[in-house]
Amino acid sequence: MFLLFTCIFILITLSACGSLHTARPLEQGEQKIGLTMGGVVLTQLGPPIPLPNMVLEGQTGIKPLASRATDLNYGMNLTGLAFGTVGIHVGASHLLFEQKNARPSLSVTERVHFYNNWLDTTKDSSVRTGYLLNQIDLTAAWDINRHLGYIGIADYIDVPNPELTIAPFAGLVYQGKGRFFTQAEARYLAINRKPDIVDVSFLGAEKGALSTTLSFGWTLR
Repeated sequence: MFLLFTCIFILITLSACGSLHTARPLEQGEQKIGLTMGGVVLTQLGPPIPLPNMVLEGQTGIKPLASRATDLNYGMNLTGLAFGTVGIHVGASHLLFEQKNARPSLSVTERVHFYNNWLDTTKDSSVRTGYLLNQIDLTAAWDINRHLGYIGIADYIDVPNPELTIAPFAGLVYQGKGRFFTQAEARYLAINRKPDIVDVSFLGAEKGALSTTLSFGWTLR
């Protein structure tokens, strides 16, 4: 249990909760690039402070699947590199059905995160290892005058030790002038789990922790 919770708060903080969310899959030929900052909110030093996490990533629309928009997403954690940790993610999003009046569009995202500390020369080779985390998001989204509001629920699975770990989320994609956009998101990680040991304090109730992120990006085509 503690191993699972540690993986959730270390790996998701460094990757999943700090990545650009695909609230609506891109159409074929569309491409975006973005930089996401933030992460789980710490209270260890007093005032709530989001972890200073940075992830550079991209999204590419590919051939529709079953006549529905489908895209690929991929990225690398820049903050982790400074500590000898290489973190990458790759995944795909698919539109299940379009928005119709007040009914939102619904999409699903499958994403895999891989982290390793092989470059961390401060640690003995015996403790250098890799971690694999699987993320599944189900997202309902509404177009609001060119902008996009969304809510959803995610499950994070520590592949070597799979257990249900739920994270509800909500966000807004603000489409600026031209091709520039910003995205703000709040995600409550591991809302159904309580840690056995707490070495670092997070903002949240007895279970889980709050994560906040802010993304800046551009539509390339």
